Amino acid sequence: MSKRKASQAKTDIRKTPVAATEAASQRRQFSLKDIAERVGVSINTVSLALRNSPLVTKETADRILEVAKELRYRPNNLIRAIQTGHSGLVGVVMKPNNEWTTQMLLGIHEGLQEKGLLPLMDWLPSHFDRPAKPGERTELEVIHNLIDHRVDGMIVYPSNDQVADVYFNEVWERGIPLVTIDRLATQTHADFVGTDELVGGRTAAEHLLALGHRQIAHIAGYQGYGTYAKRRKVFEKIIRESGASCKIVEVGPYESSDRAVQELFKGGRYPTAIFLADDSFAPAVYQVATEKGLNIPDDLSVIGYGGLSWSRLVNPPLTTIRQDPWKMGVEAARIIIERLDNPNNHSQDIVSRQVRLIPKLEICSSTAACKKPKK
Repeated sequence: MSKRKASQAKTDIRKTPVAATEAASQRRQFSLKDIAERVGVSINTVSLALRNSPLVTKETADRILEVAKELRYRPNNLIRAIQTGHSGLVGVVMKPNNEWTTQMLLGIHEGLQEKGLLPLMDWLPSHFDRPAKPGERTELEVIHNLIDHRVDGMIVYPSNDQVADVYFNEVWERGIPLVTIDRLATQTHADFVGTDELVGGRTAAEHLLALGHRQIAHIAGYQGYGTYAKRRKVFEKIIRESGASCKIVEVGPYESSDRAVQELFKGGRYPTAIFLADDSFAPAVYQVATEKGLNIPDDLSVIGYGGLSWSRLVNPPLTTIRQDPWKMGVEAARIIIERLDNPNNHSQDIVSRQVRLIPKLEICSSTAACKKPKK
């Protein structure tokens, strides 16, 4: 048979009525009505059976489920959302651009899945990476976009701790439960899940003092973020109250830690221990210590904050205050679910819930007992 005739034969086969009918059947979206007609019951009975209602006999329910499986029936969540007023979606304002936010998102996803809810993500193009450019979307526009998608709840990683309650007016007006994660929006009544930063800062201070350090420094994060500010406040207070010295240098917003580290090591007198407000400051400290001929931890003890996975991969592995971003995500999802299960418990008049997880000291090889300071 010639190639042309073979091709024509294949085309004819694809066009046969049986093949066309089967293909159309596979493409068709079957409805409750189709199942009801096959089984010989009402649409309402099918709906009840698919929701495991005890009002339908086991024999009828089994037959309905069998037909639904044969037809490859999938529920239309859009119609269900219109009927019930619930989309099954939870808006999440968080950019998955690093290990920290990725772990929080994993926790949120796993927590919501237990209730059959799905996260709908959106974020600012500049979310913590850089200043916003003219014409870029604002955080409020991102929130409104999620509201337009009829989310049932919202979890926000706020870019500004000082955001006013009026900022979320539309959220409150629509009765949407809202949880801020990691950063407490102090001027709102939103629920909150984060870390007990006072415990974290205190633990770092007590660890260095227990090792005998008296000349201590802190590389602080941008103080416009409440998490960094709380760590610094309690750490500095405990160090100074002990009689030890505490030099502070601050990393500015959208700035790497390089400048602050260089500033810390100016002059001829170096600290014997440094507390980093964030693990990500460690590479710059390690590099400058090497340039200055300082051995970590013999000449300089370094303790970080966060517990990022790569903190174990630097040399020497970084002692750190370990947080649990995954658990934060799970807890945020749990609060959303509890609020949705009790619709009267997420109005503006209800006292907000605040969950603070206790961070843990993870001792590695970057801290040691103090020796004679090296100049």
